[in-house]
Amino acid sequence: MMPSLVKQMQCLEESAESPRERSLKFYKGCRKYTEGLGGGYDGDIAFASALENFGGGHNDPISVAFGVRRSNISTIVETLDKIYNLDWLTSASKNECTAAVGLKWMLNQGLMQHHEEIVEYFNTKGVSLIFLFRRNLLCRMISILSNSYDQNAKPLNGTHKSHVHSSHEAEILASYKPTIDTTLLIRNLRQVEEMTAKALEYFKSTQHIILYYEDIIKNSTKLKDVQDFLRVPQRDLKSQQVKIHKGSLSQHIENWDDIQRALYGTPYESFLHSDYNM
Repeated sequence: MMPSLVKQMQCLEESAESPRERSLKFYKGCRKYTEGLGGGYDGDIAFASALENFGGGHNDPISVAFGVRRSNISTIVETLDKIYNLDWLTSASKNECTAAVGLKWMLNQGLMQHHEEIVEYFNTKGVSLIFLFRRNLLCRMISILSNSYDQNAKPLNGTHKSHVHSSHEAEILASYKPTIDTTLLIRNLRQVEEMTAKALEYFKSTQHIILYYEDIIKNSTKLKDVQDFLRVPQRDLKSQQVKIHKGSLSQHIENWDDIQRALYGTPYESFLHSDYNM
């Protein structure tokens, strides 16, 4: 459940540089203003991923990830100001033409705790909000547990990777099958539903769009809807990331039989019948 926050920026001046050169220059500017943000932030991975996957060139929307985990509202506002003033604080204002700039923000990174102040900031600054959820919360749970395991075990040459770019790396990460505590399963799924509903209620007054991971995978036009929402030029967006989990959910949970028994006859039974192929 990750919202991406994107603000429309003015197109200032044409540049003779290549898209890659502009991307790298923008990347360096982003790094300058987001270094030292604290725990939970990996600027190199976040910015490099955005640039590698979506180009980051002239008139491109650029997604920036950062961590303001468990910060107070003053720190959050200060960081948001740095992100949304990048076009003015860096050389981008002189030789860039930035269509949009934004960031990825998890709901558990201070967003919910300080929602009133953040909503006021969004509405004052004209920030648009993109909610990205999963319909199948069991898939979400597998991803979270697998990512947590990778953070500790680091099976890819001692490096933690949330996203991979080769089938070989994906197979290594997918080989881990978490064991899910069935005594907490229903309660955890219900808590995620409640958090989702609460987030939508908190931010209903903002300019926002709601997306689901499954819909994006099945329907490529969803990304065009996002570009229309952001009012940026249409382009064909193709990620270079490789899906980690594929096939039936039963292949990715160690105690699958226990999970089936726990969810049969509940409102969450339908999660059992989905798969990653969609």
